[in-house]
Amino acid sequence: MKISSSNKLTIILLLKERKGFTKRFFIYISKINFPYKIIIADGSRNKLSKNILNILKTANINYNYYKFSEDKNYNLFLNKIYKSLTYVKTKYIMLFSDDDFPIVCSIERLIKFLDRNNKYIGAGGYLINFDLYQKKTQNKKNETYGIPINFSKFYNQRSFNKKNRFDRLKFYLTEGKESGWHNIYRKKAILESYKKSRNIKFKNNFFSDWMVDSLIFIGGKIKKINVPTLLHQYHSLSEINKRPTYSMIKNNKNYIEDKKYY
Repeated sequence: MKISSSNKLTIILLLKERKGFTKRFFIYISKINFPYKIIIADGSRNKLSKNILNILKTANINYNYYKFSEDKNYNLFLNKIYKSLTYVKTKYIMLFSDDDFPIVCSIERLIKFLDRNNKYIGAGGYLINFDLYQKKTQNKKNETYGIPINFSKFYNQRSFNKKNRFDRLKFYLTEGKESGWHNIYRKKAILESYKKSRNIKFKNNFFSDWMVDSLIFIGGKIKKINVPTLLHQYHSLSEINKRPTYSMIKNNKNYIEDKKYY
């Protein structure tokens, strides 16, 4: 698929283990002829195999693979993101996980909005979450294939467009209730936010998330458009489920609903 904005956006795919999900993601973007550049930022213990990377090579997907030190803590993870951002040469950037399914036509609408509105640092839509139903005969340890069920809309289209940065921050902390992920950003804006985030030393990862998101929303206005930008699978290997802090907030239903889908 060749489109006019192919050279405007880079996708940063953040990996840590989950080889099955990574392989499925590569198969998906190969089948849809994904038009944008991909930087693969791998914080796994071992490198991806050539067989998995060949899925992209065979489909002529434009990508670069970078193996980073293992993501043993959140600071290393943030440094991996920042370093990956410095490799980007395009105008816009979008962060992805390997359990996401990008929707190209919606991404195009976000790019066109940013092309026409220089006062915004980013633009986003909403996510569609789903589960996979597996038959009793299927291998329950393999959560990458099954029958999609329980589709639900995630994130409301409420723009962070207040002129004052502290008003945007207040809106995020009191009403926004969403992550800075899954939006398209101008390179300069998101690079600056993650550069500052490297100084964050919270032991609790949720507080680190809040601080990183706060830096992004302070950085400039973000427009929300009523389009689905990706499908996201909820599963037991979600990064949020691995965190020891999850049990600390298990009785706060609203918080779990807002944060569990990273």
